[in-house]
Amino acid sequence: MFKTPQDKNYELIDSGNEMKLERFGNITLARPEPEAIWNKSRPEIWDSVDYFYDRDTKAKWNKKRDIPESWEIAYGGVNLWIKPTAFKHTGLFPEQISNWKYLEKISAGRKLKILNLFGYTGAFSVFALSLGHEVTHVDSSQGINDWLKENVKINRVDSGKLKIITDDVTAFIKRLVKRGETYDIIILDPPAFGHGAKASELWKIEEDLPHLISSLGLILTPKPTGIILSGYAAGYSPETYKNLLLPIADAFGGVVEADTMTIEESGTKRMLTIGIAARWSNT
Repeated sequence: MFKTPQDKNYELIDSGNEMKLERFGNITLARPEPEAIWNKSRPEIWDSVDYFYDRDTKAKWNKKRDIPESWEIAYGGVNLWIKPTAFKHTGLFPEQISNWKYLEKISAGRKLKILNLFGYTGAFSVFALSLGHEVTHVDSSQGINDWLKENVKINRVDSGKLKIITDDVTAFIKRLVKRGETYDIIILDPPAFGHGAKASELWKIEEDLPHLISSLGLILTPKPTGIILSGYAAGYSPETYKNLLLPIADAFGGVVEADTMTIEESGTKRMLTIGIAARWSNT
């Protein structure tokens, strides 16, 4: 498993009954988690949670006390803004920390050119900038990219090495191929379903991800370093994502590894599976 350990600013406190209880900094949140079909180990502590996600209310997040709508935490060596959203997300996927460390390992102190697709609020992009890399961040949502800009401001990183692209990923890749632009490392975290920058641009993972992966070889440098592919689409196994990357290994050499992304629960040591990841490197 690709494990996420506990951290002073992030903790999976408890889980069960299709919910999880987490701490981001000094604020606790309870939100849905379909994987957690077991019983809560400490049901008595859930009553004191700061934020509780309720699918049945318009506001979604109910606050138990007077706490901010957003707050800053340090995680994985970078600073990030946490904001509970209507989609139950917070701006940080803690389980991605193993992929951050993998990036640090395969880049090994070199300054590389990185493409981050479906970049969301940019935690991974900020981490890559903190390592000194040049980063192109692509997401179809202007609001999400503005969140990335806020994250960049609270970190000591070179913003001149960051390009933020608000566009449909598939359309952007086609332009890169035409221009002959290449990257050393590609990071991608595609959704199961989504819209591009235009309403007509639809993303369906079962149809579009294989085509996208097949295009990545055209935008890799002659001696590329790696690809990090992660996802949360129900029904796919790590082996599925590994198989998608095997043609890259056939073309450029190197190895592919894949596994589940998990978070260790602090009270019980249970491992909560959050998503899957496949990683190819040529180092």
